[in-house]
Amino acid sequence: MILVCELEHEHCLSRKEIALKLGYTEQHVGRILKRAERRGIVEKTYKINREHIDQLRVDLKSQFGLVDARIAASVPDAEGMRQVIAIEAARYVDEIIDQHKSVGISGGRTLHRMIERLQLKRRPIKIYPMTGLWRDLRIGFIDSGALTFLLWLKCADSTAYWFPIEPIPPKTDRKQVLLHRANYLANPEVKKIYNQACRVDLALIGVAALRRESTTIRQVKNIGIDYDYLTNAGAVGIAGGVWFKDNGEPVLKDDYFLSVPLDTFRQGAHDKRKKAVVIAGGDEKVLPMYVFLKKKLCNVVITDARTAKLLLIRHQEPSQEVQAQYAKNST
Repeated sequence: MILVCELEHEHCLSRKEIALKLGYTEQHVGRILKRAERRGIVEKTYKINREHIDQLRVDLKSQFGLVDARIAASVPDAEGMRQVIAIEAARYVDEIIDQHKSVGISGGRTLHRMIERLQLKRRPIKIYPMTGLWRDLRIGFIDSGALTFLLWLKCADSTAYWFPIEPIPPKTDRKQVLLHRANYLANPEVKKIYNQACRVDLALIGVAALRRESTTIRQVKNIGIDYDYLTNAGAVGIAGGVWFKDNGEPVLKDDYFLSVPLDTFRQGAHDKRKKAVVIAGGDEKVLPMYVFLKKKLCNVVITDARTAKLLLIRHQEPSQEVQAQYAKNST
């Protein structure tokens, strides 16, 4: 209800436009608005919610030194959260994409939802995948190459690139994968596109937590990289195909995918002409998102209100080292 009220009252969208954005019928949007009016959402909750969200946005920018932050209303289910974050992200990207000449995009469902909601218009930009995957033949997730293609469809007059990579054969060891990667990058055309992907003006980044049953781990466990290996190595999350630690450094020295390095995001975050945008939300993603914010791997974040609040709470809590020192001094 809050989301529909926001779209109608703050962004002045018609019921037909709201229905198209959310995948509803106009009649369903009308019923939602009537229920919202009966429950006082417009007069009370909506206004209070917007004031709270606006303050969260200000706090995120000031606490983490961000160029911008966009906050969606929180919803309880995972798909609903992807939808509301995607709406904020699409609105933001539509606003700023024309200021940039090149765009890089990672993978994930939230970024997919965002692209679905982008306006179809002329954008003479270059689009690059942030990751080329040594994946198997079964589709299990929305990768960077797929989203590059979909973004290209929404940007008339744009030029897009991808990395067509063979799947990992069974019983392949990691040395063979790294050798194959080196041979692949020896191709001058591939090397040129990869270098350009490492220097994009606008990076759109999906962040995920480390999960035992993730599709990404399924792709590489046959070369010895599994959940236990990554946990023991200190991994807390993955972005653009790179698992990273809580200090913002990559877990693996040599990339097993054809991923842009984390320094691509770090350099973008420190360059006033560029933007490194994290688009994600949810309790399990708070820690990896916090690492990106704390270690200056991004300068824009787009998330939901609950995640924003959890990020700020985590930032205000003293570190374990400080707590330990405090306890020692108190004793």
